[in-house]
Amino acid sequence: MSYGNLPDPITKPRLRPVIRVFVSSTFSDMKHERNALAAEVYPRLEELCQKNEFQFQAIDLRWGVSTEAGLDHRTMQICFDELRRAQEISPEPNFLVLLGNRYGWRPLPEAITTAEFVALSTAAGAAGKSQTPFGKTALQVLEEWYRCDENIVLPDLTAIDPNRAPLNFILQPRRNLRDGRDFTHTHDGKDTQDWLVVQQVLWKLINTAFPGEEWWLNGVDWERHVAEANDLQNPKRAIPQIARFQASATEQEIWCGALSAENAERHVIACFREITNPGDFSIAELKEFFDRTESGEFDHAAIARQTALKEAIRIRLGENKPLRIPFSRLKRENDRILLDGSEADTKAFCDTVFERFRPIIERQIDEYWRKSKQGSPERATRELKIERDEHARFGRELGRKKSFVGRQSTLDAIADYLQNSSMLPLVVHGSSGCGKTALMWRAFDNILEAQKPIIRLIGTTPHSSDLRGLLTSLCQELRQRNRHTDALPTEVKELCDEFDRHLHS
Repeated sequence: MSYGNLPDPITKPRLRPVIRVFVSSTFSDMKHERNALAAEVYPRLEELCQKNEFQFQAIDLRWGVSTEAGLDHRTMQICFDELRRAQEISPEPNFLVLLGNRYGWRPLPEAITTAEFVALSTAAGAAGKSQTPFGKTALQVLEEWYRCDENIVLPDLTAIDPNRAPLNFILQPRRNLRDGRDFTHTHDGKDTQDWLVVQQVLWKLINTAFPGEEWWLNGVDWERHVAEANDLQNPKRAIPQIARFQASATEQEIWCGALSAENAERHVIACFREITNPGDFSIAELKEFFDRTESGEFDHAAIARQTALKEAIRIRLGENKPLRIPFSRLKRENDRILLDGSEADTKAFCDTVFERFRPIIERQIDEYWRKSKQGSPERATRELKIERDEHARFGRELGRKKSFVGRQSTLDAIADYLQNSSMLPLVVHGSSGCGKTALMWRAFDNILEAQKPIIRLIGTTPHSSDLRGLLTSLCQELRQRNRHTDALPTEVKELCDEFDRHLHS
């Protein structure tokens, strides 16, 4: 399925206010830090948000990308989608960078433009008709693995701004067998030899058409590249072209969430670690903490790229300087090489990250509520709108008119009840999951707006999950019709009494 050339999918923002923190780092070398943050920092940030009627979400894609998605070459697309959602539903796309000495995995670009495909084809043509181990030329391998999405009708390419050209050549999934060859994984989880050969051919073409070493070795001119990324609403275009072809997955995330983000110094936190005792171990023992070449030596090109990335982040964040991770030594324990992080150092690191995030989140919450005080009319009005909109969103999802069929006699009975003068309540009952909520939404949706109907779908929001919150919300809405000058009650009995008075007014 193609995605690079299509409009970004429409996502429905959560109406309940949300604070999101997207965590970006390599995985194997930062396990200690990520586990510590999940155990010590995120619960405290969640508590802070809950006190201010916000939800908190930490997005750690260490648990979010399936093997199937990787085989389909959708890893970066999933990351970009999560970043876009953070930008849509969080006041600011809060971003946490954790970087050690390891630059990390460099993915093949999942989608490329026609012009980029032509450049790769030219490189393949220059290689001549020399055969790969498959008996195919480099051009044949390129055409087999990057295929044009035939569903797109392209305009005259000469009139297209290269930065906005559609990404219409898509890297094909590995799960499809070709010529009887297996391009997935071996039984022990490693890439098959057939796939390693394909990667070797494609990387040779990419390194010829889009060489990147000079870019990193001479320093990243991130300001110029951000200016060129003129479509920052599309995360794939917030990355410079050379980084899309040559950068690690982590660096591509950082381009989207930090280097090309507006006001990054306000909502991006970076934490850097430098291992101080690599000489105590063999290169083979350091495989989880340092990049190595195929021959097993330190990858000096990756070291240069990581150094350039850290420097670009320092420049971008300005006075919001990266935090130093206090544990920077390795130790040998039971024939394993582990990070030597004491409890005291780990706690100090977690406390520092929390204290750096706390004013950022408090400011965002304060700005979201427009500095309205707890209990003020402005805040109450906004809270009520959020509550009503979220119930309406949930009802529409369950009771879409196009997908709701049957139950017409029940809908007619509800409509008749609403027209009569009975003082008795109408009860709709049935087993769990039989469609009561969808039915009630369809009945509600059929009521004329002039009749000012009110609906609450129990359990949809925190306010509708307990009696006090439900009555408070209902009385707030009914007070818009029946004006009250006194403060809204806080006790359940008083709320019940007021609700009853509203029903009789």
